Amino acid sequence: MHSQLSTSTKRRTEMLMNKMNLHRATVKRVTQQLRRIGASVQRQNPTQVGYDLLVNGSIRVAVKAARPTLQHKRVSVDGHSYQYQHIAWCFNFHRHGRFRRDQWYADVIVCVQLKAAGQKPLVIPVQNITGKTLIVLKNRRGYAGRYTQYRDAWHHILRDKRAA
Repeated sequence: MHSQLSTSTKRRTEMLMNKMNLHRATVKRVTQQLRRIGASVQRQNPTQVGYDLLVNGSIRVAVKAARPTLQHKRVSVDGHSYQYQHIAWCFNFHRHGRFRRDQWYADVIVCVQLKAAGQKPLVIPVQNITGKTLIVLKNRRGYAGRYTQYRDAWHHILRDKRAA
C-alpha cells in the first residue's frame, strides 16, 4: 500500500511539474514576443500577485496555456442519441470558481494553444471576457468565436492602461 501511494504521489508531482514547465515556457515565449514589438517586460511571481508579466510598468498580463484534450459529447436529437468526440483547448478565467471583474487580477489575458500549428495567441482585455472559461474547438478553419478579434492583438497590451 505504501509503495502504491508513493508511486501515485510521484506521478502527480511529475504531472504538476510538467504543467509548471509548460507554463514557464509559454510565459517565456510571450515575453519574447512582447520584447520583439518594443515592450518593457518584467516577469512576476503569479502565486503572489496573480499575473505573470508587468508590461511597460503598468499593464498586468496573465498568460494561459492549454494543451489539446479529447472531449466526448453525447447529443439526443428526435429520440436518437449520438456520441462524438473532438479536440479542444480549455482556458479558465476564473479564480477558484469566482469570476468578478471588479476584483480581477490582470488587465489582459494571453491565451496560447499548445500544439496548435499556425494558431496565434488570443490577447483579450479582461473587461471583454464574458464567462468563466473559453473552449476553443479544433476545426479546419480555426477558431471563429466571439474572441476571434483578439487573435494576435498585441496592441491591447501596448496601449496605455488609462485608455482601456
